[in-house]
Amino acid sequence: MMISREQKNILAKKSIDLTGDLSRLMMKSKLFANVGRVRVKERVNNMKKTRAGNLLALVAGLGVAVSVQAQSDGSEVIYRNDAVPISGLFAPTDRSVEFGDEIAFDGENRRLSALKLEYYSSESTGTIVIRVRQNDGDVVDPENLPTTRKPGTIAYESEVISIGSRYNAIVIDEIPEPMILANRVTVSVQLSGLKPDQNVGPLLRNSPTIGQSADDIWVSDGAGDWALATIPGAPANFAVEIMAIPEPSTVLLSILGGAALLSLAVGSRHNYWFDSPFWTVSEGIDPRSFFSTVELLIDISLRFLFSVGISIRRLVWSW
Repeated sequence: MMISREQKNILAKKSIDLTGDLSRLMMKSKLFANVGRVRVKERVNNMKKTRAGNLLALVAGLGVAVSVQAQSDGSEVIYRNDAVPISGLFAPTDRSVEFGDEIAFDGENRRLSALKLEYYSSESTGTIVIRVRQNDGDVVDPENLPTTRKPGTIAYESEVISIGSRYNAIVIDEIPEPMILANRVTVSVQLSGLKPDQNVGPLLRNSPTIGQSADDIWVSDGAGDWALATIPGAPANFAVEIMAIPEPSTVLLSILGGAALLSLAVGSRHNYWFDSPFWTVSEGIDPRSFFSTVELLIDISLRFLFSVGISIRRLVWSW
């Protein structure tokens, strides 16, 4: 069968039209695929953000639970020296150096929550800074006093407080980041801006009604070293009161640790708790193929901790 030139031209034109239609179809297909990938990735990112937001809320809720649990158990006085009468007051010859009274606690709580220091001043001049130091410094005398250590790490430091005249008591009941105290600490004082003839210093009382204190005092040399001294004719026991709250319970700390592990998992490339097929579509792989048996066990543990954490978060928020 012979095909005329005109028929050949018509067939060629239809072939070109068909090729164009196929090209446009392929372009649309690629466009839809790209849009699908973008939407899939957006959905995965949104799911990640939702998970991360839930975890942040969980950690915050657990933090509230820790605080509520500690406060509900109540503060405890672990040291008190309010004996009557007052035995005097003390300040070293060089009143610019730090000096303090080493005390030992009673009771069980060791998370500092409040303190009180009594002092006297003949003038309303100068300032005072109160510190609580752990006794974790150098050993004083390895042979004769092997367990006596100098003041070291600062567990708490007050703001600069203006000195008032006559008898006063400094009460600090807001400790922003309370530290766990050892069984023995040194409550120290540093004065500054005093007049030459100003009579000022912490009040001395004896004996403590809660806790213990030896009849000596720590005096700094201003260069970081400390030495023991005594006060002639008076017990070297500051008029101090210390309060503490319980440490967070082990259970709550364990849950917080689990929440921290979950937060780390949120940022990983292959999210352990994403069972959505969208992940496979967007990445082109099955992330579970990378998990060993141990990792799967960790995955199950994290899922359990997450479910427990969510339950506790709802319980805390219901309060």
